Amino acid sequence: MDDQFAIVQAVLSESMDIRALIAAHFGTEKSPASMADSFAEINHVLKLMGREQKYNVLHGGETRYTEKQVFD
Repeated sequence: MDDQFAIVQAVLSESMDIRALIAAHFGTEKSPASMADSFAEINHVLKLMGREQKYNVLHGGETRYTEKQVFD
């Protein structure tokens, strides 16, 4: 619920300059397609707000990055 709240806060904030919202991979414990689920949820929140066409929603990584991938 905190991600949805953060999206709503950002969208309603007059001082935010939102260029895009990026869906994040959040593990495979709940879903093997967590990034796709995150992407769908962002779009759902924007649709509920009547702003589904206002922001670019981008796909993040399909899997988590390892420390080696980040620092190499």
